[in-house]
Amino acid sequence: MNRALLGSLLLGFLLAACGSTDDPSPGSGGAPGEGAGGEGGEGGGAPVACGGSEEAACGEMELCEHPDGSCGAGAEQGQCVARPAPRSCPERCTPVCGCDSKVYCNECLAHAAGVNVSNETTCIHAYYETGGSDALSLFKADVEDNRCTRLVLVSPHENEPNEDVALPVSWGVSRLNFTGRAADCGFPFPDDARLLSADVDRLDGSVSWDDSPTVGIPCTLDVDITITFADGVEDHHLRATSVPIYNGCL
Repeated sequence: MNRALLGSLLLGFLLAACGSTDDPSPGSGGAPGEGAGGEGGEGGGAPVACGGSEEAACGEMELCEHPDGSCGAGAEQGQCVARPAPRSCPERCTPVCGCDSKVYCNECLAHAAGVNVSNETTCIHAYYETGGSDALSLFKADVEDNRCTRLVLVSPHENEPNEDVALPVSWGVSRLNFTGRAADCGFPFPDDARLLSADVDRLDGSVSWDDSPTVGIPCTLDVDITITFADGVEDHHLRATSVPIYNGCL
């Protein structure tokens, strides 16, 4: 073999070897954003919008976060974020009002339940119980003063003479409790709740809901009650409209 032919063969081998480095090796996936997976490869992705006028929903273990305390009112959208695990939340109880009108020991526990925190400092909700007699517990948590007020209505029951509270037919006021801990305002009412002594002189006002024959258990109620104390303590008010009734809407 002459030298010219040998040189040509060697040059061909070298060019072939260099050209093979232009292709990715098998299984490497190519450059970010390419290959069988299509676009992506950078991880994370853009935040997912939720709520707003389109009412876009998040995943089951996510929260549609509205950090401004607006509770997602109006057309403004929030962002889907992962809910924290309850066990990861602080043990310290600094009560906050949730956007579901319930009270939570802190913001982390509200988010763990899938609930945003409201700007409100009082939260009122009710819980309906059925059994031998129907009962409706109305809770008002005052997170600023760290106080809970519970009013229990029962059917059938009659009001006492000093309870001038207008109620649907057959209903009456059964109990009125106060505690020095806003977090007590939940169902079931805690057995260890430390009740505050209060010499109540009168109850005046009304609690109303849709009690038409076609409604079994109502979804919401309106309350406007003034609690007057005998010892000159400032009057206390339970006043709200469209209060959600949990275990209701049946």
